Amino acid sequence: LQDSEISEWLRHGGAYIPPAPNPGASLHHGTVRLLICERLYYDPLSFSMSRKSYLNVERAFNLSPATLPSFSIDSGIYSQYKTYDRDDPEKVTRLSVVMKFPQKFQLANYGLSITHDISTATTTALIHGTGALLRSADYNFWEESQSDGILKLIQSSWVLWPHPMLLPTLLLNHHLSRMERFTFTVLSGKLTGIQDQLGVTRAGRLSGKTGAVQDIVGDKTINQVKLNMRDLTSDMSSLATDIAWFSHTSQWQCDCAEFLDKVMTDWTNFVPHNLLGRSNEIQEWIGYAISSAKTLNSHNNSLGDVMQSELSVLYSLVAQIDNRLNAKMSASSNRDSTAMKTLAFITTLFLPGTFVAVSTHCQISMTNFLFSGSCADCALVDFIRYGNV
Repeated sequence: LQDSEISEWLRHGGAYIPPAPNPGASLHHGTVRLLICERLYYDPLSFSMSRKSYLNVERAFNLSPATLPSFSIDSGIYSQYKTYDRDDPEKVTRLSVVMKFPQKFQLANYGLSITHDISTATTTALIHGTGALLRSADYNFWEESQSDGILKLIQSSWVLWPHPMLLPTLLLNHHLSRMERFTFTVLSGKLTGIQDQLGVTRAGRLSGKTGAVQDIVGDKTINQVKLNMRDLTSDMSSLATDIAWFSHTSQWQCDCAEFLDKVMTDWTNFVPHNLLGRSNEIQEWIGYAISSAKTLNSHNNSLGDVMQSELSVLYSLVAQIDNRLNAKMSASSNRDSTAMKTLAFITTLFLPGTFVAVSTHCQISMTNFLFSGSCADCALVDFIRYGNV
């Protein structure tokens, strides 16, 4: 959609009139209207539509006022709201959920705001995030765009369209599937590579790697060792930071899954009786999400523990390398000292006495020595004579 077409799309006008159902086709009570919007910039919060178009969407979709503030939260947030009838304060007319996933570009940082009209079983929703529509704006690890994956899940779940919990549950499971693949493929792969560089763990042994572990010092020069350790320290620090943030994200997923479970229980009274059977399927999805989130959280915490142990190994290696370098420098100094002593001895034995005398005299004359005694020349002559023996 172009920005100028959003208003027409909201009104079902022009080219966006819904097609008539096929004759004899069974009709299902329930509709999903979903608008996916690209996030142009990280800061400030931006939309690929004008302010006027967004206000039209917010009004037509009856989006919660918490939508915009929630979409700007980087650490992730979730909330639910109910709209009551003006004439009957105890009657709930609309149900709303707002979810903003943690700002992790490698997975997906989309936000979801839905409103479900109970009387018409119509769900209107807005999804907004970086790479939500544009494949080029998404992390290059993924083969398909976020919108393609989400729409496939929606199309395969058409029986559940009338249920208000469909989109929140579906989006959480989509995020979990991305987390699972990224964690086991990228994070675990980077950790294996670092263990291989450290040379204290036979990393990748299950994939058939054999041979001696790598020596990160070997025959390298001091400058090469320093450069190698600096790069390795930088890689380990970066990976430790990534693991910490992804552990936070997986913990947020656990909390969000439990939140959806509570919302599901709370909204049971507002779901029509003909949807109660489908509620069981949604409940199973949520149960799977809870289990999957806890498993991923445990795995990420384990990665963090392993990373801390590898950092401890790195500190030990740095100390050992310093000792080895000091030993090399000490041995080199000893060799230099022995060479100088040998040179002095050979000079004393084989060079002419005049050369030694002149050399010694020149060295002493350049230094301000104050000799004690009645005759300062005697000390110099005696020293020269010693050199002639």
